[in-house]
Amino acid sequence: MNELLFSLNVIIPLFLCCLTGYVMRRLEYIGESFAQDCSGVVFYIAIPCNIFISIVEHDFRAGFDGGLVAFVMVACTAIAFLSTVICRKVISNTRTAATVAHNIFRGNFTLLGIPLATSLLGKEGAVVMLLLVPFGILCSNIYSVLILSVINPSEEVAAVSTIRKAVQKVITNPMTIASVLGIAISFSQLHLPTLIISPIDSFSQMSSGLALFMLGAQLKGVNLLKDWQYTAATVILRLVIIPLMVLLPAVLMGFRGNPLAVLLIFFASPTAVTCYIMADNMGGDQELSVSAVLATSCLSTITLTLGIFLLKSMRLI
Repeated sequence: MNELLFSLNVIIPLFLCCLTGYVMRRLEYIGESFAQDCSGVVFYIAIPCNIFISIVEHDFRAGFDGGLVAFVMVACTAIAFLSTVICRKVISNTRTAATVAHNIFRGNFTLLGIPLATSLLGKEGAVVMLLLVPFGILCSNIYSVLILSVINPSEEVAAVSTIRKAVQKVITNPMTIASVLGIAISFSQLHLPTLIISPIDSFSQMSSGLALFMLGAQLKGVNLLKDWQYTAATVILRLVIIPLMVLLPAVLMGFRGNPLAVLLIFFASPTAVTCYIMADNMGGDQELSVSAVLATSCLSTITLTLGIFLLKSMRLI
């Protein structure tokens, strides 16, 4: 019950931010052009700053668990590969296939995962989650760009050219750049001056609220039941199948306690809000991403609570 109540305390404020954006757009206090411009601000400035600050604020050399990090990166790679291959074979429309694969792959392990780990597992659990965050962000950003670029190229080009363009997009993507710089600075223990950190931190603090506000604003005119079968598949795969695929080998490999609980939170988190931002800026289906974010965020309160309960009942955490 405590886990459910805390999950609701985390989820409800997110929906209130979305509701505010929806009401403002519905009452026409903001227009479509404003929404599109803000989407660009979130994608190119706010979220990269948030990623950078989240990484550099922590010394990841202390208590570094190479085995756990390697497991997460291998799992992320496997999920990205499988979601891409399956969606490409099952869904004929490349734009839809890329969006669904991206929605399945990318979880909200920062905005939702960090506060959940902190509340449910205490300081020690939060440290484990924060250890995984920079590497999870790096994998998420690289594979997200590859999924959206390779499955749904902007133009008909040769395979080699498509891959080359995808790699270029990965390298130049602001979130990838922020992840790499953050990890490099964190491990080098370089202390940046306040005049640099302060404005970055200011942009960082507005990222979550603005992203959720814009998510709500985009709901005007969006048919949430459009392609409902893809949203339903995303819910099942993102919240049930993927956690099972990750936790079974994790248990067999001997992960227990806080590391195992963090793996559940990390891989059972709902579709990331960033998905709709990236879909909007990289040629994906924005409406489909909005539906996936809302559906998985609502239902994750149940699946995460049930997952924690089951692991506790089996005395694995």
